[in-house]
Amino acid sequence: MKLQIHSLCGLFCAVLVTIFLSSCSTKEKEMPITTSSDEAKQLFIQGREDLFNAETEKAAQLFEDAINKDSTFALAYLLRAFSGGGREVLKSNLEKAVLLSDKVTEGEQLLIKANKASNIDNDRNLAGEYLKKLLTMFPGDKFAHFSYALSFFNQGENDSAITYLKNTIELDAVFAPAHNILGYAYMSKGENEEAEKEFKEYIRLAPERPNPYDSYGEFLLKVGRYDESIENYLKSNEIDPSFTTAFLAAGDNYTFKGDYAKARDHYQKYFDNSKTVTAKLDALNRKARSYLYENKLDEALKSYENVKAFAEKENKAVENMWTNFYQGFALSEFGKTAEGLKKFQESIKLIDKIGLNEKDRDYFKVLSNNLMAYAYTMNNDLSKAKHEADIFRKSVEKTDDASLKEMADFGIIGFMAFKKGDYKSTIEKFKMLSKPDAQDKYYLAQAYFKSGNKEAANKLFNEIINSNENTIQLAVVWNKVKKELAKK
Repeated sequence: MKLQIHSLCGLFCAVLVTIFLSSCSTKEKEMPITTSSDEAKQLFIQGREDLFNAETEKAAQLFEDAINKDSTFALAYLLRAFSGGGREVLKSNLEKAVLLSDKVTEGEQLLIKANKASNIDNDRNLAGEYLKKLLTMFPGDKFAHFSYALSFFNQGENDSAITYLKNTIELDAVFAPAHNILGYAYMSKGENEEAEKEFKEYIRLAPERPNPYDSYGEFLLKVGRYDESIENYLKSNEIDPSFTTAFLAAGDNYTFKGDYAKARDHYQKYFDNSKTVTAKLDALNRKARSYLYENKLDEALKSYENVKAFAEKENKAVENMWTNFYQGFALSEFGKTAEGLKKFQESIKLIDKIGLNEKDRDYFKVLSNNLMAYAYTMNNDLSKAKHEADIFRKSVEKTDDASLKEMADFGIIGFMAFKKGDYKSTIEKFKMLSKPDAQDKYYLAQAYFKSGNKEAANKLFNEIINSNENTIQLAVVWNKVKKELAKK
């Protein structure tokens, strides 16, 4: 599933999957699970199975039940950390596992250290070293290969991930979660035939679980088979009503089908069935965004006001601020650049007023210069845009944020060059972006088109319209891209 799979990817690849090893077998021995209660151990094993199939609510309850049976059960705390509930739940349970790590075996200690390195110390290299050591300790164990594969998958190293996932399947061909992640690895590489084969195998191996249908639904959405995608997503919710993201994904499918009323109906279902404020805000944002795809700016702006009202009611000041930015993007890209500029200015004034911690406040202040450079550029005030871009670049030099550096060195510079009519520089700069979004690709395509390279432009326009990733960047250029393609 898209939402959970990425969080599970954070779980799996940030070394949670190494928990598998706590009960794995090698030719010589089985690593024990340290607990004083056999009942707690069985609850743990069932919870682990549910967790690896993305059924986090069920897993969380089982881990809590295991902890109630044995309050010193380190691995139960460790897995509970990754079974939903937010950052504080993760942190408190992981810290409890660390405190109990002197009471468990060497293998369990490695697992806990690996998770601490990845999730608290933000040191994935060290976490990877622990994983490699575990693989060396248990070369014949499927879970060792699986956990190592996931560490590569999380870093986008899909070829290495595929190698170790295949090793996992060689050791146990019916180990369903390996086929799921293998499907995602192939999908990331654009090898759709292989990806579909693995997702179908996941369904065959676990037909009673919701996540296989959710994962296959995500694949089908990506390749534009919308009706099939909707069917699979809604089947996941039918099997397990806690899979409420099925409504969100169905809404995205209907958006790309052009059935905006049904899209909004499903976003509303996601809002009604979601338990967290964050999820409800996502539903409201997508509902507002659907109007942009529909080319109805006024309705979108009104809908974003509903997002802000809900965010204010729930004391979500940062989300309120971001909604102003979204309105600014919409206004700017729909030709109302002066109004868009005002929205950006309104948002930036909030940075010092909404109680951010120092780190977040500094980040938003740095980012605000880039956003203002964009807004001034759209408003054809290139001197002010350059001033903001220069401040942004100097601020970014003091950070180690690679994405911000790309924005400073290539993104905003390329965008300003486009507005100046320097299409050669636009192309040079935008081609340097490692992960250009739909908006970046649109201006790159326009630069190609205006330089006379219609083939490259149309290739990018088609890539944008077929991306099927519902973002504000795609929404604000969607209708402009459709118009360009209609000229062919």
